[in-house]
Amino acid sequence: GSWSHWTSKDLIHWSGSFTQSTDFGGDTGSVSPTPSGVYAFWPIMSGAGKGAIGSAKAVNSSLDGWIHRGPTIPMPARINTGYRDPVRAFEYDDKWYVGVGCGSKEEGAQFCLFEAEDSTLANFSDRGSLYTTNTTFGEVDGNIVWQPNHVSANMMECPDLFPLGDKWVLIGSLYKTN
Repeated sequence: GSWSHWTSKDLIHWSGSFTQSTDFGGDTGSVSPTPSGVYAFWPIMSGAGKGAIGSAKAVNSSLDGWIHRGPTIPMPARINTGYRDPVRAFEYDDKWYVGVGCGSKEEGAQFCLFEAEDSTLANFSDRGSLYTTNTTFGEVDGNIVWQPNHVSANMMECPDLFPLGDKWVLIGSLYKTN
C-alpha cells in the first residue's frame, strides 16, 4: 500500500487526493511533529530494507513533499513474529522515543521501544520491550483471534501509547501468528 493525506480546518470538510501518493510502502504507520520537523514512519514490507521501519521528513508544513530516509529503525534480533505499526514519536524526560508493535514466539506479544538520538528522529537505540505478554483472550481460527478462551499471543498490532492525566496508556491488538 501507500499513503495519501487529507487536511481539514474544521474536522468536517476535508480535501486531499487518493492519487497523490507519498510513496510510503507500508499499510500502517505514523506521522510525528517535533521541533526539528515532521517525520513519517512505516514498516518496509518488501525490497531494500525489508523488515525495518522506514522514515521520511516532510519538506514543508503542507506535507506535499517528503525526503525519504530509508530504513531507520532496524528490527531487533530478538523479534521473530512481526515488526510493524510504529506509533507517533513522543517526548519523555527531554528524550524522544518511537514504539513499534512486535513479538517473539518465545516471549510473546511486545511493544518495542526505541530512543532517538535527538528530535530529528534519524538515529535510534533499542531500549528493549516496554511491555510483553503471551496471553490474549480469544480462540485462534486461522489468523483470527475470537471467542473468550486463553490462547498464546506472539505479536502486538496497532499499538498506541499516550499520556492521560498523570498516567501513560498503552493499547494494542494482541495477535497470534501461525
